[in-house]
Amino acid sequence: MKRKKNTCHALEFAKQVYTDKPWIHDLKDCDEEFRRSYKRLKDKGFVRDVGETGTLSRTMFTINRWFGSKQCYSITKALAEDLFAMNDLSFPMDAMRLPFPCFYLDMESFGEDFSDVPGAKLLGYYVMVDEVPYGKGTVASCCSIVILALSGDGEYIYGGAAFDYAPEHMEMDLNGTVSKLSQDIPEQKKHIVRALLLAAYLSSEKPDVTENETHKQIYRPSSKSRYSSVRKWDAGIRYMREKQKHMESLALGASTDEDPDSTLRDDTAAADGKAKRNPPRPHLRKAHWQTYRIGHKRMGKKVLWIPPVMVGMPRNWRQEGIPAVIRRREGERI
Repeated sequence: MKRKKNTCHALEFAKQVYTDKPWIHDLKDCDEEFRRSYKRLKDKGFVRDVGETGTLSRTMFTINRWFGSKQCYSITKALAEDLFAMNDLSFPMDAMRLPFPCFYLDMESFGEDFSDVPGAKLLGYYVMVDEVPYGKGTVASCCSIVILALSGDGEYIYGGAAFDYAPEHMEMDLNGTVSKLSQDIPEQKKHIVRALLLAAYLSSEKPDVTENETHKQIYRPSSKSRYSSVRKWDAGIRYMREKQKHMESLALGASTDEDPDSTLRDDTAAADGKAKRNPPRPHLRKAHWQTYRIGHKRMGKKVLWIPPVMVGMPRNWRQEGIPAVIRRREGERI
C-alpha cells in the first residue's frame, strides 16, 4: 500500500518563489531588482502599481530566508485562545530574541476562513525578525510578516507587512506601528497581530515549546526542498495539559492550590499575620507581559508571559461560586 504523501504548505509555497539569484540575499538589492522588473511583473499580473513591488520584494526575501532553515511551529488551541486574545503588542522590540530569525506558524488546523478572499482558507504566517544585509556594509532591522492562504481553486494567496523595528527608527510603539501599517489592509491586522504575539511569546523567558515527537523521527536537515527537511515544533503542549487539568478540577469542585507548579492557578494569598489590607475585587486577570530589568546596571530586559489568573477569590469559590461585589454610593439604599 502506497503511503500518503505528507504536505507542508509552507514548503510548497516556498518552492514556488525560491530563487538562488545573488540579489535575493540582500534586501536593498532585492528591492531594486523588483523595481527594475516592474513592467514585466505588471504585465504578468503580479503587481498593479510600482508601490506593490516593495511588498512583493519583502515577501520573496522573507520566504527565501525561511527556506534556509525551514522551521515550522504549531500552537495548541488552549495557548492560542489566551495568547491571541491579548491583542497586546506592548512587548519591547529590543527584547525580541527569536530561536530562529525566520519561522512559519501553521494555522491550518484551526480551519479559519481568510476573510480577505471569499472561499479562501487561512494556512499560516511566515515571521521574520532579523538584522539583514541592506547594501554593502550595512544592515537593516527588518520585521516581516507574510500571511499565507489557499483559495477555493487551490491557488496560494499571500499578503502582510514589513517594517524597520530598530527602536531609534520607530516613530511609535509596536501597537501604533501595526495600526498604521494596517490602515490600507484592515482585514489583515488580526493576522499581523497574531504573528507578532507568537514571536513575542517565543522571545519571552521559558516559552512552552517542544520539538514535535512524530516529525522528529523523520527530520533530516537538508538544503533541498524535502518534507523531511522541515523541522516542526509544538507550542503550548504543557499549557494545554495544565488548562485541561484546571478545567477538570473546576467541574469536580476540587481545588488545585496543592499543585505549586500549575501554570493556571488562583492568585490567592494565604493569611500570614501581617497587616491586613482590603482584598481586591474578585476578577480574572488577563494574560499580559511582565518586564524585569536584569544584568549590569539593570540595563538588560527579561520578559515573561503571564497567563490568565483568578485574583481575589476565596478558597472555596469553586463550591460556592464567584461572589458578587456591589459598589454603592454613600447614602444610597440597596
